Amino acid sequence: MSTLDDASKRVETLLERFNAFPSTTGVRADAEELVRVVSGLYGECLDSIAQTLQATLGKEEADALLERCCNDPVVASLLITHALHPVPLQERVKRALDGVRPYLQSHGADADIVHVDEDLVELRVTGMAEVIPKIESTIREAAPEVLEVRAVGQTISLLEVR
Repeated sequence: MSTLDDASKRVETLLERFNAFPSTTGVRADAEELVRVVSGLYGECLDSIAQTLQATLGKEEADALLERCCNDPVVASLLITHALHPVPLQERVKRALDGVRPYLQSHGADADIVHVDEDLVELRVTGMAEVIPKIESTIREAAPEVLEVRAVGQTISLLEVR
C-alpha cells in the first residue's frame, strides 16, 4: 500500500469518526472545512512553486521538471488534485496506451482512444478480452483521476486462440 493510499484511507476514517457526532454539533462540517482549507493552501503553494519554476526556467523546462517529479505517484496525485499536472489528461492516456501497446500486440490485440475526460475513458479494443484489465490498470496508473475506463464497440473474443 502506498503513502497516498494510506493517507487517503486515514482521512476517510477520520471523517467517518466525525460523522458519529450528532449533526447539530457541526463537528463533521468543521472537519470537512478544515480538509478543504488545508488542501486549498497546499494547492496555492504548489501553484506558486510551478509559477516560480516557469519564471525561472521557462514554461517548457519547468513543465519537463514537473513531469519528472510526477514519476512519484504522490507528487502526481497532488498536482492532479490541484489541476497543475504538466501533462494534459488526454496526453497521459495516450502515452499509457502507447506504452502498453507492445503487450497488446503480443496478445493479438490493440486499442484506440474514443473519448477521454475525468469521468470516463472510452477505448475501442480489438482482440482478446483478457487484455482489458491490463489496459485499465495502465491507464489508471497514468491518470488516477479517471473514474471509469470502458471498452466500447470492441471486437473481442472471449475464447482463447490456441
